[in-house]
Amino acid sequence: MKAKNSDDLRVIKTKKAIKDAFIQLLENKPIQKITVTELSKQALINKGTFYLHYNDIYDLYREVLSDFINFFVETIDFWDEFYDYPEAFIEHFLALQDKCIKSISTTGHLLDIGSAYIGHEFINMVINKLKSKVFSITEIKDTKENNLKLECYFTSFSFVTFFDHKNEDMAIITKILGSEFRNFFHSNESTSKN
Repeated sequence: MKAKNSDDLRVIKTKKAIKDAFIQLLENKPIQKITVTELSKQALINKGTFYLHYNDIYDLYREVLSDFINFFVETIDFWDEFYDYPEAFIEHFLALQDKCIKSISTTGHLLDIGSAYIGHEFINMVINKLKSKVFSITEIKDTKENNLKLECYFTSFSFVTFFDHKNEDMAIITKILGSEFRNFFHSNESTSKN
């Protein structure tokens, strides 16, 4: 059972303590090895308090990942390049992504996606947050077709990241992804924004 008033300062402080303890534990062990008892002890709370806010460790993990994704997307300060200069956007995006992944890798196992389901869910969370941001700041309309186009486009980014093609020639990667974006959204201006 989750706490009802998430704006309550006590709830905010408790959830912060739980998340901080969780991240500390992830420095030394994978998520599969973390127990609610151990986490509660680290956060200086009882197990009942944990279950007041989260269903299980994976529920907490999803929220921590969501916080990370939100922080990452809000850190992007080059959205103005997204539509008109996709190659520049891609270069900046991949550089920022590398920087974020390197800094978060100091937390040990946070990005060790322990199961295929969580890994798939993580990628979907990232793509959905990016799509939401695009729809909120560009003239691209939130349609089924544009959702699918953006999913394909941002999935290409995850391919570059998770299959470690960043070491390849960056000019080729940005050319391919930029061309893909133009094919999706510039080739038929009248339908891409509708």
